Amino acid sequence: MGLTWIALFSAIQIVPVEKMPQTLLEYIRHSFLSSPGKIKLSETNAQQQLNKMYNLIRTATGHDFSKYKPNTIQRRIERRLAVHQLEKLSDYVVFLQKTPSESKALFKDLLIGVTSFFRDPQAFKILA
Repeated sequence: MGLTWIALFSAIQIVPVEKMPQTLLEYIRHSFLSSPGKIKLSETNAQQQLNKMYNLIRTATGHDFSKYKPNTIQRRIERRLAVHQLEKLSDYVVFLQKTPSESKALFKDLLIGVTSFFRDPQAFKILA
C-alpha cells in the first residue's frame, strides 16, 4: 500500500517512520509557512528569478505561467521552498535547474485543481 499511496497522492518526501516527526516539524516551522508573503515578487531580483523559473517550467512542460496571478505564484513557490527547506528564491532556481523532476512538481502545484476537468479528454468524450 505504501507505494500506491505515494504514487496516488504525490508524496512530498519519503522518510523512514522514525524521521517523520522531525521532518514534519521542520516543514511546519519553515519561515514561509509561519509568515507567508515573504517573497516580494515585485522586486527586480525576484522578477528575474521568476522569469528563470517560468522558462524552466515551459521547457519541462510546454506550459507558460508568466501571466498567472502573482499571489497564486507566490503561495505555490513559498510552499515549494518550505518543502525543500530553502530560504531564497535564487536557491530554488538553482534547485530547479539541478532537479528536473522539481519543474514538474512545481507545475502540478501551480495548476488549479478544478481546471483539470477541462484538460481531461476523457471527460469531454463522455459528455459528447
